[in-house]
Amino acid sequence: MPEMYRARKNAPRGVANRRAALNWIRRNQKKTGVLYFGDDDNTFDLKLFSEIRYTKKVSMFPVGLIGDYAISSPIVRNGRVEGFFDSWPAKRKWPVDMAGFAVSLEYLALSPNATMPFKAGYEEDEFLKSIGLKLEDIEPKARNCTEILVWHTQTKGSKSPTVRISMDRQKLDKLNLGALLTRLESMGVNHISESE
Repeated sequence: MPEMYRARKNAPRGVANRRAALNWIRRNQKKTGVLYFGDDDNTFDLKLFSEIRYTKKVSMFPVGLIGDYAISSPIVRNGRVEGFFDSWPAKRKWPVDMAGFAVSLEYLALSPNATMPFKAGYEEDEFLKSIGLKLEDIEPKARNCTEILVWHTQTKGSKSPTVRISMDRQKLDKLNLGALLTRLESMGVNHISESE
């Protein structure tokens, strides 16, 4: 990491490593395969790797145990991503966790200047913007984003968050979020409240 970023209170982490990976892919002219930025604090279900290997452009999937909702996920209706469910949207176009997406190398090669900035909290968003991602390019994985195949695991004491839903339950159940949040609640990861 460049020295100028190290002294910052919220220094970006892992960016130099990821940029080095992008440079290695370009130097070695890798054009087939899939790029996935798994972190050392993630726990993976092996099914994730079986699913992302077929990524044509960009695949996305839920990440468990992250943020105030204990989940970060694309919102999927009828097999298409139409938005995002994340406790920290922060005016990001792509409010997703680093562990929640994969990019085909063929698609990445279309953006030879794609990069990741040294900007804490915006690494994913800026990277996905740099590859020219469009909503219709996203391929939902993990059974249309109703399963969690990657978890953001850290050892720390905290109680299960309450996720307040201001949407009618029938409407929620037409999205992937109904099944996803119910599954998390049954595991004791969060609690769902339909009141504000």
